Amino acid sequence: MLSHSGLSKVFWGEALSYARYIVNRLPLAALNGRTLLEVWLGSPANDYDSMRIFGCSAYYHVTESKLDPRAKKAIFLGFSGGVKGYRLWYSESKKVILSKDVTFDEPGMLQQEKSQEKEKQSGDAQQVELETLVIPVKTV
Repeated sequence: MLSHSGLSKVFWGEALSYARYIVNRLPLAALNGRTLLEVWLGSPANDYDSMRIFGCSAYYHVTESKLDPRAKKAIFLGFSGGVKGYRLWYSESKKVILSKDVTFDEPGMLQQEKSQEKEKQSGDAQQVELETLVIPVKTV
């Protein structure tokens, strides 16, 4: 997830925490299709709508003043334990922010990926000409 998102290795702990969150909510064949969270708490984990792509762009809504922007751009890192809300990395202040009122831009991340793949494919398809050098050999 970390390499796919393009984030630096500094965020490895956040990626690990979100991976743990996902694994605990996936059904397992060994548990007859139940999730680890369901076995532990007794209630089914059916909050799949809150799952997002790790590292996608997110806009958290702010109400600082009338003339300031209504939302600020951040990067989605996961969820915070015990608090309802999303963990977001706000790069301008270099802080993790917790917010419930967030709009995600997952399609923008997927479109960016597709354009990068097209650039890579077009870069691979360049024609290269090799110049051959012929050295005459003298026979004695």
